[in-house]
Amino acid sequence: MCRYRAPDNRGRTRQSVLVARLDQDEERNFVDPVDLGVGRSCRGREAGSGPVRTEENEMSQYLLSVHMVEGEGYPSEDEMQQAFKDVDALNEEIKKAGAWVFAGGLEPAETATVVRENKGNILTTDGPFVEGKEHIGGFWVIDVADLDAALDWAKRATVACRGAVEVRPFQDDTES
Repeated sequence: MCRYRAPDNRGRTRQSVLVARLDQDEERNFVDPVDLGVGRSCRGREAGSGPVRTEENEMSQYLLSVHMVEGEGYPSEDEMQQAFKDVDALNEEIKKAGAWVFAGGLEPAETATVVRENKGNILTTDGPFVEGKEHIGGFWVIDVADLDAALDWAKRATVACRGAVEVRPFQDDTES
């Protein structure tokens, strides 16, 4: 079992709950704080601590998520290897264009674990959050001028990875 530790917030206020767990050695029990992330944006920073959008900084971040259908793979090993090469080439194009923030492929949905808080208790469940046949197989986070630019990258991404690509903007950081 993993040991969960709340990150060091350098004296900032945080809300935590205590989680009791039994380690693999049954004689050792631990009570660990779990950071609930209250007051932070989904980017992991304190809410409002990010750069404020100005006329000089008009870029927006978008999530390009690749949706895969369970049981539908590539027609052949050669096609899969070509898709990997095409995605690598696209990644290089995004980097050269200065739009790269982060990207990654995900393991199959059955490897997921859902963690949720309920009345101060932390519960974990094996498997994906949503039972279904469609799951996110990978993603890019890009920094581009607008939705049209994000859609241009998504058009290239759907061809490269041979899967449907959903485009969603991140919320703007606001001053606190």
